[in-house]
Amino acid sequence: MRTASVLAALGGIALFAAVAVAQSADTATVAPDPTYPGVIPGTGHPPPAASRAARQPRAVLTWPGFQLTAGGSRIFVQSTRRIEWSRADRDGRIVVVIRNARIHLTNSRRPLVTEHFAATPVARAKLERHGRDVHLVVELKAATIAGISTHDAGDGYWYLYVDFPAGQYGTPESNLPAAVEAPASTAVDLGGGLAIRRGRNRAATEEAAPTATPAAGATEVPPGAATTTTTTTTTTRTVTTGGATGGAAGAAEGPVSAPAAAPAPAAAPTPTP
Repeated sequence: MRTASVLAALGGIALFAAVAVAQSADTATVAPDPTYPGVIPGTGHPPPAASRAARQPRAVLTWPGFQLTAGGSRIFVQSTRRIEWSRADRDGRIVVVIRNARIHLTNSRRPLVTEHFAATPVARAKLERHGRDVHLVVELKAATIAGISTHDAGDGYWYLYVDFPAGQYGTPESNLPAAVEAPASTAVDLGGGLAIRRGRNRAATEEAAPTATPAAGATEVPPGAATTTTTTTTTTRTVTTGGATGGAAGAAEGPVSAPAAAPAPAAAPTPTP
């Protein structure tokens, strides 16, 4: 009895372990291969989610790519079926219309930015959905010719090739802002610590502490020296005028300063007899 119970317990543990191993195998994720180079025509590397794309009834564009070739450079598009295309360039861009097709994954909608490759005239290329069609839009750095063709690479997929001739097409300048030299000052010096900037409505943009300016003919007095104050009496007199049209009968004349008394004349010399 006791032996049978022990064997039954061991059997249950073994069954539980087998189920656990099976579950871990079903839910395990495959780590990405770091050596995977992406899709290269004719090499047999399948695109992501290839089996799902193959079940679609129409052409599925599974991968857009860029290559530097011996004869120049190339933009290519991988498809699960034969590609039917036409050309409809616009706004200085090469536009290839791929009919009755769809884009496979969201990542395939991202642009291919190639402007930093000097050996290609292509700045960027992108797949865009237009109804039941897909447009391959190629922006150029320089005017050039393009050869378009389709091929069966023998790896189970069809490819659209847009080939460009070899050359040196340059790269864009740095996006960093250029150093800007500070402009020369436009302030006008007015003297006395004042300055006015041209084009400004404000009276002064800089102002030093006010300084007293001596009147014409005045003598500057050093600090701490004794000074004498002279008082000048000012009177106002009214002058009556006649015959002035529209004038007041008695017009007030401006302030008049009383003249200082003239010095007494010197005595005449007495003639000598």
